[in-house]
Amino acid sequence: MFKTFPKLDSARRTTDVSGDDERSSDSNRDARAKKNASRQRLFGPKAEVFPILSRSKSSHRRQEMPFLERSRSPSQVSKEGHRADEGALGFSPLHPLLGAEVPGVNLADVGREEILTILAPALEKYGLLLFRGQDISPQEFFNFIKAFPDVDLDEVSAAKNPFAQGDPSCLPELPGVRALGNAISDPALHRGATPELNETGMEWHTDGCGITLLYAAQVPAGPVKRTTLWANGYHAYNMLDDELKRMAREMQATFGAKHVLEGSVREIYRRGGRMSDNGLKLVRGVDALDLSPEEFRKREDPKTNPRRYAHYNGSPVRRHPFTDRLTLFTVPVYLESCKGMDIEQARDLLEQILLPGTSGDSVYVHEWSQGDVVLWDNRSTLHSATKPVEGPQLMYQTFLRTKTPMGFVEPADN
Repeated sequence: MFKTFPKLDSARRTTDVSGDDERSSDSNRDARAKKNASRQRLFGPKAEVFPILSRSKSSHRRQEMPFLERSRSPSQVSKEGHRADEGALGFSPLHPLLGAEVPGVNLADVGREEILTILAPALEKYGLLLFRGQDISPQEFFNFIKAFPDVDLDEVSAAKNPFAQGDPSCLPELPGVRALGNAISDPALHRGATPELNETGMEWHTDGCGITLLYAAQVPAGPVKRTTLWANGYHAYNMLDDELKRMAREMQATFGAKHVLEGSVREIYRRGGRMSDNGLKLVRGVDALDLSPEEFRKREDPKTNPRRYAHYNGSPVRRHPFTDRLTLFTVPVYLESCKGMDIEQARDLLEQILLPGTSGDSVYVHEWSQGDVVLWDNRSTLHSATKPVEGPQLMYQTFLRTKTPMGFVEPADN
């Protein structure tokens, strides 16, 4: 069973969510040929081409994966009691719109061929993969994501990592990995970093054009679990009526730190920045008087950390480079301006665009257990943290951009 997020009655939605972005049959054939050629180039000739999630009910059937049998031991059983069938593994869908659990896998033992031929295509299909019961080091954690196709390994360097400049939560030994948690978590897990606990609450976004990996190394022991929310970007776009789709495609937005600061979302919150209750709109920025001269200079300089923001600029509607489907791809907290409207109008419009697909039963709510690892594709999903719960907790997070960019759309695209 999956949890649902409370419905928001103001959400505008249409009834058909099964693929309104499909074009004529000739165009579809061309798109599929282009997609398959790209996927064969990245994944190799043996790559299995999975059908896109939610196109048909058959997409929810378990997919057999016999090649990962060697990575399973009797102790590698999830807390939910799932065990891989003898000689095979299966994907168990987590939610009708996105996500699948992959039971019985030890990520430290998964090889690159297995990633290229099975897990990478499965990530493209489901958008999110859950691996329970893991006990891996930060290096093993990072090695796993580095093996995925099309990732930009330049992000590995300290000078080019995708997080805020000088972020103290980044591990000194692995600057592309952050420690997310509190000071009372196990000090051995800190690895020289200062853990960051995001107190912002809901704040919907994508991490950028790439994939993210999150590992719950320690979770609170109490009955209340920490949660993270995910939504399907394709579904979020398809829910909009024709007029709102047109407005979304025509938006020309610019993103950066102008109204907040060049720092983490947690630091923005600590300095007074606040999001709306639904996590879709910045309702209070960071006052310039609360910034040091250097922080103010960085905030006003458009050349500050452009790798972090520039790929969001333009319309929130993008085309996934391998599925060729339209999706919503944006980060509302860093919205700076939008052509043809003032900032409040732009924030209101972006909220209206995102609201249907990030509320009600469109949302997958994940309750974290120790050892959970979640991998997701930011090119087809949006996500949000929720308010932290009491108790020691620490997660490792990494994000790698992919080399193939998101496709931009023209206003006439549909």
